[in-house]
Amino acid sequence: MAVSVSGPGAHHHGSGGIGCGRCRPRHRGHRLQCPPRRRMIPPTAAHTIRRKSMNTTTKTLGGGLVLLLAVSLAGCSPGTREARPTTAGELPTTDYDAAEPAELKDGGSLTLPLESFPDNFNFSQLDGYTGDTASVIYPTTVRLFNVDDSGQRSVNPDFATSIERVPGEPFTIEYALNPKAVWEDGTPIGLADFVGTWQSQNGSNPDYLPVATTGYDRITQITAGEKPNSVRVVFDRVYASWQALFFPLLPPAVTATPTAFNETFRTQGPPSSGPFRVAESTPDKLTVRLVRNERWWGAPPRLSEIVLRGVDQSASAQAYANKEFDVLDIASSVDAFKTAQSRADGQVFASKGLPWTHLTLNTATGPLADLAVRQAIGKAINREQILRSVVEPMGLTGSLVENYLYVPGQKGYQPNGKEALSYDPEAARKILDRAGYTGEKVRSKDGVPLKIDITIPAGIATSRQRVDQIAADLAEVGIQAVANEVPTSGLFKDFVTPRQFSSTIFSYSGGLDPIVESRDSYASVESPQNYSGVDDPRLAVLFERAEGEEDPEVQRATINEIDRNLWESLPIIPLFQRPTVVGVTKGLANFGATQFEPTDWTRVGWRK
Repeated sequence: MAVSVSGPGAHHHGSGGIGCGRCRPRHRGHRLQCPPRRRMIPPTAAHTIRRKSMNTTTKTLGGGLVLLLAVSLAGCSPGTREARPTTAGELPTTDYDAAEPAELKDGGSLTLPLESFPDNFNFSQLDGYTGDTASVIYPTTVRLFNVDDSGQRSVNPDFATSIERVPGEPFTIEYALNPKAVWEDGTPIGLADFVGTWQSQNGSNPDYLPVATTGYDRITQITAGEKPNSVRVVFDRVYASWQALFFPLLPPAVTATPTAFNETFRTQGPPSSGPFRVAESTPDKLTVRLVRNERWWGAPPRLSEIVLRGVDQSASAQAYANKEFDVLDIASSVDAFKTAQSRADGQVFASKGLPWTHLTLNTATGPLADLAVRQAIGKAINREQILRSVVEPMGLTGSLVENYLYVPGQKGYQPNGKEALSYDPEAARKILDRAGYTGEKVRSKDGVPLKIDITIPAGIATSRQRVDQIAADLAEVGIQAVANEVPTSGLFKDFVTPRQFSSTIFSYSGGLDPIVESRDSYASVESPQNYSGVDDPRLAVLFERAEGEEDPEVQRATINEIDRNLWESLPIIPLFQRPTVVGVTKGLANFGATQFEPTDWTRVGWRK
């Protein structure tokens, strides 16, 4: 699941494949190749984090930013879609101005916002798994799979002629690579790249600091295949989520040593395998410039360059209105939506979304270590009211989320948490009464006031709005909640990951691979992505069982069993699933709002 901190200026992987800086992908799940695995993002102006699943999305802070997670969707060819007004009702899964390459100019520049300069351009390294990094890496990386607007995968012929399971045992996947596939220096993509990507992320060497090891820790060997230019990946058992692996595929320049993996690419882009390459990265100017990769063997890109430039999240909407940028991720910011609509040469696209904003609770310490307090909070928050405040002013729709691993509309989704989150302040009061919390305005127990901090990135209006809404609801049942505003740059590094918080708001992004995207968030209390500190030994066993189930129906049943167990602990209070809303300069084609379909960067360009 990817994590995001959303807000204007943040870009979600599904919407054009631009990552919001505030989001963090969860694991290697959906949107990055599809998007990244779960990392957090506060809600707009919240960050959205996608769990890292290379198939999908990123993290978002405050309710708007989506971190690519990532996990980003594998590149695919868009269909023919026309701009449509964002009116209330059923939203499409994909919404942008579609055009064939022949209808587009040969050349032109696209300017995109960065919320902050990436801490690391290695998207697979712990510090690099952010929306801002994804914004740079997606256009420069070939995808293993294409993903259509319904979330269905197919092999990307630019990468491979076939990717399939080898009959028999052990469980083996063979990648028959496109012989034209090369890195930007002309080196063929092949066996060494698969081996290095695996060994740097399988957990065998603790000096490597990958986002996650899920899936790679199941591989026992990688060898040359029987077909020409092919690679065989052998697993220790059936691994149903194998399609989420090897995105991005990394060359030896990135994986040869822990220093190369962790440090070498903090200020420079890694070698490109995609239609663009990093030509310049200027940390002091917060600018990254991508140009066409002369060694790219696929369809030629229409754009000649992509410029990514830093902008403060609070200023991004106005910067877009002032024509400083060509794209704005509106996320859940009503103000950004109105500002985007004011741009005469702009248009707003909206689709169903994957990011869901939530309140993560630190279950390991403080008052939230008490399950009764968490249960009371689940009953006390009026989530429907919060959702309406986000989508109704934009004339859009959203959904409440009552499942930790699936999002509404996704096959397998069951509202297992509906009862735990049903709005009932009186029930919340009774739970606290039974647990021994007494008092008038602010309850206490054993002389300790029932007070929680909600840690959010400073300066993000939508994050503060969510806190104020939640605090007002909790005050009605005797819980005092106050905002703890911290620097955006240190939100995860200094507070969330080390669990130096009481509660926090950001967004995760759903994806195509809920097991890969979510395992590190829940299965082990030792995982750096287990921000809530949930500790239930049943979960690791169930995740392992689900990983080995090839029957999709059986696997979905196991995933929902995991989810029902999680509701017994209530480590997170899901708030809402928001639509993807993107402002785009008129004339820019094949870039907009999508739920599953990733951006095909060879097709993005300006109409003639």
